[in-house]
Amino acid sequence: MRDLLERGHGPADADSDPPSGFPASRLAGVIRSPRHLLSRSLFRWNQSIENHDWSLLRQAAPDMTARARLVAIHGDIALQNVPHLQIGNLFTADRHEIECLRTLVQTISRYKDPSEPGKKPLSLGIFGPPGTGKSFAVEEIAQQFFGKNSWLVFNLSQFKDENDLIGAFHQIRDRALQAIVPVAFFDEFDSQNLRWLQYLLAPMQDGRFQEGPITHPIGKCVFVFAGATSFTAQAFVPARDLKTGQETDSERHFRLAKGTDFLSRLDATLDVLGPNLRLRLLDEPPPQLDPAKHTRCGTHFFEEDPGDDYKAIRRARMIRFELKLGADATLDIDDGLLNALLTVPRYAHGSRSLGKIVQALGSGSSGPVPPSALPPLAQLNMIPTRFSRP
Repeated sequence: MRDLLERGHGPADADSDPPSGFPASRLAGVIRSPRHLLSRSLFRWNQSIENHDWSLLRQAAPDMTARARLVAIHGDIALQNVPHLQIGNLFTADRHEIECLRTLVQTISRYKDPSEPGKKPLSLGIFGPPGTGKSFAVEEIAQQFFGKNSWLVFNLSQFKDENDLIGAFHQIRDRALQAIVPVAFFDEFDSQNLRWLQYLLAPMQDGRFQEGPITHPIGKCVFVFAGATSFTAQAFVPARDLKTGQETDSERHFRLAKGTDFLSRLDATLDVLGPNLRLRLLDEPPPQLDPAKHTRCGTHFFEEDPGDDYKAIRRARMIRFELKLGADATLDIDDGLLNALLTVPRYAHGSRSLGKIVQALGSGSSGPVPPSALPPLAQLNMIPTRFSRP
C-alpha cells in the first residue's frame, strides 16, 4: 500500500485479460524485502499536543522498565517497531535525544559536503555530567562521517601552556594536509578556570593559529569541545542573581575569560545523557537541598527529572555494550539481578560505575549470570552506587 501510494500503479490496459500494468513484480520485491518498518499506535491529538514528552515508545510501552528488560536480553530488536536513531554503535529511542542528534548530524553533513569550503572549523560543544559517555557518542558520529583516522583527542587539563595547544593545532593541520577531515576532541576545555578559551577563539573564528610571528591555516576540520564542569550547555553560563539583577563575580569572570565569545562561535551543542535520570536546571536554588534528588554544578542547581523513564532503556543498552554482546546474542541473566541494574536509583559515577559492575559479571553469553557474580559489598561501596548486593 505504501509503495503504491509513493510510486503509483503504472499504466494499465483494461482491455487485456487479466488487466495489464499492475506492478506485481515490484510489489513482490517490497513484500520480500521491505524498506520500512511500520507499527500502529493510537494518537490522541488533544492529549498529545499538551504533553511535550509524548512519544510512540511511551504509547507502545507504558512500562518502560519491562521494555528495557527485553532490550537487555534480546538487543535492539526490541525497539525496532518504534522510532529510533542509530549511528554506528550509538543507538537511542529517546525522542529528545533523537531530535538533538539529528540536528547535530545535519550540521555535520552540511559541513562535510565537498561544496563547503571549510575556511573555519566546525565547532561543537558537548556537555553532560561526568560518566555520561560524551567521548563515545561523538567518536561514533565522527567515525561514521569522517572515518577512523579522523579522530584526535586532546585533554586540555594536562596542557601546561599555549605551546602545548599549538602542538595540537599542528597535529590537526597535518591530518588536514593528508586530505582527511580531522575531528579534534578537546576534553575538559573548561578546565583551569577557563584559561584556554582565549587561545581557542581565533582558530574557531578564522581557521588559523598563531605561532610566534607566523600564522598557520588549519584547514577543514571539526572542533569538539567537551565540558568537565557543566552538566548542560545552559549551565555553562553562570547563574545571575535574580534578586538584585547585578552581575555576579562568576558572571564577571566568565565574561572576562571570553566565555560569551566562545559560546557565540559554537555551531551546535549537545547534552549527553548517561544511565541516571535527566537533570532539569532550576531557576533558583531549592528552599531545602535534598542530596537524593538535587545536584549543584557551579552556580546552578539541578533536580532529577522523575519523568525520564528512558533511563532504563539507556542502561539496558549500556549493559549489552559492556558485555560485548552481538546483535543476535541473548543475555542469560538472573531476573532479580537485571531488575536491580535497571532500576537502582542512581549510579554515582554514571556509566563508569555501571560499567565496572557489569564487567565483573562476565560475558553474559556463556551461561546464566547469577546474583553471586556481583563484586563483594566492599567493592560495590568503593564504586560507589546506591546498589545493595542481593
